[in-house]
Amino acid sequence: MQKRRAKIVATIGPATLSEKTLSRLISVGADIIRLNFSHGDQKGHGEAIARIRRIEKAMAKPVAIIQDLQGPKVRIGPLKEPSYRLKKNATITILNSPCVGDATAVSSDYPLLYQKVKPSDTILINDGQIVLKVLTIQQKNISCRVLEGGILSPHKGVNVPGRELGFPTLTPKDRSDLAFGLKHGVDYVALSMVRTKEDVLAVKRFIKKAGQSTPVIAKLEQAMAIEHLDGIMESADGVMVARGDLGVEIPLEKVPLLQKKIIKLANQAQIPVITATQMLESMITNTRPTRAEVSDVANAILDGSDAVMLSGETASGKHPIKSVQMMARIISEAEAPMASPDRPLEKKIPLPEAVSRAACRLASQMDAQAIVTSTLSGGSALRLSKYRPIIPIIAFTPNPQIKRRMLLYWGVTPLEMSLLKKSDDIFQEMASGIQSAKLAKKGQLLVMTSQSPRNQEQSKGGSPADLIKVHQMES
Repeated sequence: MQKRRAKIVATIGPATLSEKTLSRLISVGADIIRLNFSHGDQKGHGEAIARIRRIEKAMAKPVAIIQDLQGPKVRIGPLKEPSYRLKKNATITILNSPCVGDATAVSSDYPLLYQKVKPSDTILINDGQIVLKVLTIQQKNISCRVLEGGILSPHKGVNVPGRELGFPTLTPKDRSDLAFGLKHGVDYVALSMVRTKEDVLAVKRFIKKAGQSTPVIAKLEQAMAIEHLDGIMESADGVMVARGDLGVEIPLEKVPLLQKKIIKLANQAQIPVITATQMLESMITNTRPTRAEVSDVANAILDGSDAVMLSGETASGKHPIKSVQMMARIISEAEAPMASPDRPLEKKIPLPEAVSRAACRLASQMDAQAIVTSTLSGGSALRLSKYRPIIPIIAFTPNPQIKRRMLLYWGVTPLEMSLLKKSDDIFQEMASGIQSAKLAKKGQLLVMTSQSPRNQEQSKGGSPADLIKVHQMES
């Protein structure tokens, strides 16, 4: 069983594409691999997926894959040089026609940008590292003055705070990429630039039409999304606190408390929440993070994050393996003093909640070795996870894809088992699985949950666990 409860999402890129490096990344603690479809092409991502599945098989260890769609994000075009330094008060023009840019003129990939901005508007590049003020708009070209200079690199993101740019939920590129990802069996789809629940539902309809049920993670990075949090929480299968664009869309000083609010709401909604962006940013170039970064990761764990994410640190940084190792150490240390939350007893709660709560409390009171559940959809494991028990959670499933999806759930160790019909058989099978995996010793107690035989026969995998059994290991 993994002692660390919160999970690590690692983005792969040029620094981690080789099979050897990727294997090492997974072996030192990366639970989930993120493929960023803002970069690279489908051929390269297809090769990466095949490589991950080979490693998964060779290591006999499940690895989940998140496909992160580019979304309707405006980006500047290519540049003549790898980068340029823009100086304060310099002028730069955002051209409407494609070009290979320099420090005086660049193109964007959104031909209607000139219609959406007005003179005196602020334009931010690369998560606000560069700040421009719109001067004039002539012949569809946007002339700007540099208010805050910085390093300009190709294909960096462009934000226009306070302006609705009128993008569709899925761009043509997103539709093509999503169809590709579903065909190749990605485990999660992360949707960029979510504004309302309708964005999430539109993607779910696309996925359903493709004959799949892949969960959708809503990336919260737009001011409009914050205004519609309740609806997004109801419709999404998970959320990501994408602090890069979020810190551009709203004042930076508001992000920490907003992060706590989002994590709390996600925990209440019983969906996984990932905290992301610049978590160990300095490790892109340095072998050690700053004290502030360590505190940031630890606080994300203490807030209740199911997972924390590495981006440039593992995609293009100099020290991808050390970054994952450091993240794992910080998580373990932050979790050390954590105790199962002692929530007040509600007068009436739904059956799934009652069973999950009772199992967690019983396991704690009896000092059980683990809480063990069987699940066809992952739902019972997720419910147990949201009670944050100090006892490890082991979840058996006959579905390999559900096994991978459960890697995102806090504190859950997924294992595979065959599909059985009778509840007693399931309890015995789970005990045998625990024994085979050497996860408990003779005399130790397991608190098990499962469906009753009647519910198993009547349901098609959708009914929650409604039985609890205390099992003592015999050998």
